[in-house]
Amino acid sequence: MTFFSVLLALILEQVRALSTQNPVYNLIRSHATHTSQTFDAGQPRHGVLAWLVVVLPFVLVVAVVYYLLMRVNIFLGFAWNVLIVYLTMGFRQFSHYFTDIHVALNNDNVNEAREILRQWIGIDTVDMPVDEIVRHTLLHAVIASHRHVFGVFFWFLMPIGPAGAVLYRLAEYLSRRWTEPAPDRSPAFGAFARRAFYVIDWVPARLTAIGWRGDVWEMPIGKRLARVIAQSMGATLKRTVIVENKPGAGGNIAAQYVAKSAPDGSTLLMSFTSHTINATLFKNLPFNPVADFTPITMVAQVPSVLVARRPPVAHGPYPPSAAALAASHVGSGGCL
Repeated sequence: MTFFSVLLALILEQVRALSTQNPVYNLIRSHATHTSQTFDAGQPRHGVLAWLVVVLPFVLVVAVVYYLLMRVNIFLGFAWNVLIVYLTMGFRQFSHYFTDIHVALNNDNVNEAREILRQWIGIDTVDMPVDEIVRHTLLHAVIASHRHVFGVFFWFLMPIGPAGAVLYRLAEYLSRRWTEPAPDRSPAFGAFARRAFYVIDWVPARLTAIGWRGDVWEMPIGKRLARVIAQSMGATLKRTVIVENKPGAGGNIAAQYVAKSAPDGSTLLMSFTSHTINATLFKNLPFNPVADFTPITMVAQVPSVLVARRPPVAHGPYPPSAAALAASHVGSGGCL
């Protein structure tokens, strides 16, 4: 029944997305605002009481109604589940921002993409470069997906069922609303709401992170950049562009694969300094780093920095005349 509750709620949201100005949301906003104005006296304990006053009644009512409906008829309990999941999700409330920004960038309308991003997350996007627009869009899309979909589902699957989904949604809302700067709200008031949501979201957030592990967020900058470029190339060329990771040997495995592929322009290599450095590090490369490749364009510039430990340890294990340098993997620009 849980699976079909989630499935039907998702279908309902696709058919008719819930407005952010619906009566239920307005009731919660009004209740949260009134409670904060009533309880906020400048002490953290007032935030604890206010959080309990807002969260507990809704959670208890949802749990009691679910229990009573299940005792009357299982299908009534199923319908209650669907309604609660539908109300606590909100994927369609932000997904259009992501889609509109994607379309605007594909049409080379950077100013429109900046304006949509500004309306979405409320930051200054004037003169923001495309790579920053993409970064902010992807970052907030993942966070919103987690908080409006994955986190809700996780708590809905807990033994308390729909009450868990309500608990997660209210905790997320209060942690966001009560920590926003406001002239009539003390800084200490929202401290408990922030900590409470951190605890409630601790497991769901890490499960979401595991789901993204190995994908674009955990990739080195080169692989991440390749994904972004591939999306734009696919939209421009009207073709599917696949990013295939071939790590190993400082980039030589990927370079050999491209060098041996058909010279028809359909297989490209994205490489960094290792392609040049490897020509001096390896005596018998299975390809010619110059003759077997045709340069196309430079896609990024990456600065190198030199840092030292702070506070410094006097000479460490080395004499004053010696110096130690830790660099990244062999064949990289840092190693050079």
